[in-house]
Amino acid sequence: MTTSFYGWQILASGEVGGVLAAGAMMLPDKLIGSWPATAAFLVGMPAYALGGPIVHWTHGHFEKGLVSFAANVAGPLIFGFTGEIIRCNEANAPDDCGSRGFPAGFALALVVVPLVDALVLGWENRPLDDYTTGSGARSVTAERSRAPSVSITPIFGIDVQKTMRLGVGGVF
Repeated sequence: MTTSFYGWQILASGEVGGVLAAGAMMLPDKLIGSWPATAAFLVGMPAYALGGPIVHWTHGHFEKGLVSFAANVAGPLIFGFTGEIIRCNEANAPDDCGSRGFPAGFALALVVVPLVDALVLGWENRPLDDYTTGSGARSVTAERSRAPSVSITPIFGIDVQKTMRLGVGGVF
């Protein structure tokens, strides 16, 4: 057996979704204040919330997927309330401290939680046969013993004519 890192898949799905949603929250002057920001948030949040858990589940780690999903839900709330407390605890706190502190903490969690998920939970023990067969291909027995996998990803695009496309693609 050898330890293998599959956390890069969490970074490619959950982290990208988190960065997209955080940017949609923090970059406009007003929280989710434009249609591109709203569209980015609507695409980024599902990718953030489900990216890590789906990766864990496709690798056969049901419990890690549940922990990942719980962290994806609780993390932004905890960070958001912490951001509000920190922002409103200043000596001359502005009147809108809560409405500015919560989104800042929430957005920070969207970036941090998938990174921690990937680095802490994104490891698995794999048979050495998976890496030592002839030309780098997996052995037939390893392929047969491996559970079927599913890969689902959000699709977002804007073309030259400013037509926005949202969708979901997958491999089964």
